[in-house]
Amino acid sequence: MMISPEAYYEMCLKGRSPEEILRQIRSLKKEISSLKRSLEENTGKAEPVVFPSPLTRISCSRDYLEMAKRAYEAAGGLSDLHMGEWKRSYMDPCVLDGSQWQIRIAYEDGRKPVKLGGSNAYPYNFRELLELLGIDKTI
Repeated sequence: MMISPEAYYEMCLKGRSPEEILRQIRSLKKEISSLKRSLEENTGKAEPVVFPSPLTRISCSRDYLEMAKRAYEAAGGLSDLHMGEWKRSYMDPCVLDGSQWQIRIAYEDGRKPVKLGGSNAYPYNFRELLELLGIDKTI
């Protein structure tokens, strides 16, 4: 039986540290990935009847994941990235072709937006940001 995202928050996220919440985020992503893989590999084959169905479990896990991301942010998870310490630009002049990235942070209080970016170079904890945002990218 699946529970509501609100009940998931109460049971699994409320009062947890950012690190514990991040572990929940990782676990949910693995579960979603595993369920999708099993559905894709079994296309056209007779499947056992399971309740809730894999599609329902994926849908609920996505809802839980969104709840966990909000909880992580509320618990100070984004501030744990210390993005204010990042340089404005990261460049590797030895690589002529590769990956470029840019982040624009806008504030609700009218402060000037902050732009961060790079070309083939990244802050030391960039992977953590990608993970938080749900971006599966090898850097």
